[in-house]
Amino acid sequence: EIIKKFNDACSVLEKRGPDQSGTFVGKNILIGNTRLSIVSKKTITLPFQKHDYIISFNGEIFNYREIRDSLISNGYSFSTDTDTEVILSAYHCYKLDFVNQLRGFFAIAIYDHLQKKIILARDRFGNKPLYYNLENNKLIFCSTQSALIKSGLVKFEANEKRFNDFIIFGDIAGSETLHKNIFEL
Repeated sequence: EIIKKFNDACSVLEKRGPDQSGTFVGKNILIGNTRLSIVSKKTITLPFQKHDYIISFNGEIFNYREIRDSLISNGYSFSTDTDTEVILSAYHCYKLDFVNQLRGFFAIAIYDHLQKKIILARDRFGNKPLYYNLENNKLIFCSTQSALIKSGLVKFEANEKRFNDFIIFGDIAGSETLHKNIFEL
């Protein structure tokens, strides 16, 4: 049942990433990723895995070649020409400071197998949204609210107290959204 709901949510993202998609199913974790081939036209396995990490990434890193060159000079090697692989190696090298190396627009989820944790990050200007729900000790996240709702894993409840903000400003400041159970990173 949970896999079907997960696949329903991932299907919402196909129009944004029509070139490739994939899922990772592990113990207590499901990660999906769709891809629009911008940086590299070559097919890669999605979600991408390296250094005991798994990444789901939406966006483009403008300075990934410079980061890659720096990492190569520090002994890292690469099997693809993608910014996705560079992000994982940057996380491996710089830990949480990896995000400060990135210039571009992005929403990133990295699952660290070794530490059994998820790292969520997005660009400083918020060009790529990242939404989440944390209830009953379960984290559900996606780059669209509609996918979270379609999954059936997040109960839809209107956040009426934020309607005026949206009507007046066209946006809602902070982490709240128009959905009581969905927050923006």
